[in-house]
Amino acid sequence: MKWFTAHWELKLVAGVLAVALWVYTSGQVRVERTVTITAGEAPVKGLPSDYQAVQIRPREFKVRLSIPLSRQAETELDTLVPRLEVRPDQLGNGVVSFPLTSALLRLPNDVRIEATEPENVRELEVVLDRIAEGLLPVDPPRLSGLPEGLEASATVDVSLVRVQAATTVLERLRSGSYRVRFQDIPLGHLPSTLEAPRTEHCVLVPLVPPMESPYRLLQHLSADIVVRPTQGEQRTVTLPLTVAGTMDLWKTTGIQPAQNRVTAVVRGPANLLKDLQPERDLTAVVLLRDDLPTTGVQQLPVRIIGPAWLTADPITAPVALSRGAIP
Repeated sequence: MKWFTAHWELKLVAGVLAVALWVYTSGQVRVERTVTITAGEAPVKGLPSDYQAVQIRPREFKVRLSIPLSRQAETELDTLVPRLEVRPDQLGNGVVSFPLTSALLRLPNDVRIEATEPENVRELEVVLDRIAEGLLPVDPPRLSGLPEGLEASATVDVSLVRVQAATTVLERLRSGSYRVRFQDIPLGHLPSTLEAPRTEHCVLVPLVPPMESPYRLLQHLSADIVVRPTQGEQRTVTLPLTVAGTMDLWKTTGIQPAQNRVTAVVRGPANLLKDLQPERDLTAVVLLRDDLPTTGVQQLPVRIIGPAWLTADPITAPVALSRGAIP
């Protein structure tokens, strides 16, 4: 054991130096890693309420980092977000530059930026603009899913809507004749058997503004949707002919239709005509008056009786009449 305890002070010092040397050398071993930075999504702090960051450039780039091997596991590299904070004295410049440093990317002091891709990325630029309010025209929403045989129209409660945006953005939207657009309004829930016009009130949901021209709506909009059956449709039907008159007329007059069926053109909403069953839903009848003046074959008006929404083109039918007591 003497060899172990002999000169133990020197052996202890040697051991400490060896450990220190290992720690030092291991800290100098470095690895490289390439990380993508999405600068365009970084928040910009320090802006007053009447200013807005309208652009960050470059929006995206890559950095190649040199990282100590001993810190590779503890260094968060998947969520690098630039630290962009504007001072009040920089507002008037319009463009604020941030040199690309480890501090800007919130990296530890011993993590170094070796290179960038593209190679010319040396700083980030934030383009600032003052926020303004203005009016933009409104594009009425599209109507979707309307059942066959119905038609609809949308009326928005205003033609211009107040928006808030950066001054240059507002000017760009106006010069480009931009119109504020909204999500389609679905109408598939409406019954296809609708007989009369129907009005629905809808709150409009705006579409997301263009990425290059963001704005914020300052008011809510709504629209009145008027849905009605499509008019002007027609259908040709053939029906049994009925002759009707008073009991006294039947007692004093011989009545004989010259034909048992008539053909008529009926008109109405397309969605209702489509499902019409003529033999069940319609009746063709000649209504005889007591004061019919003559005998012989008479061309008399035929009345088509059916739903209230239906109309028919005028037609007549021959009926043979003979005056005198009927035995």
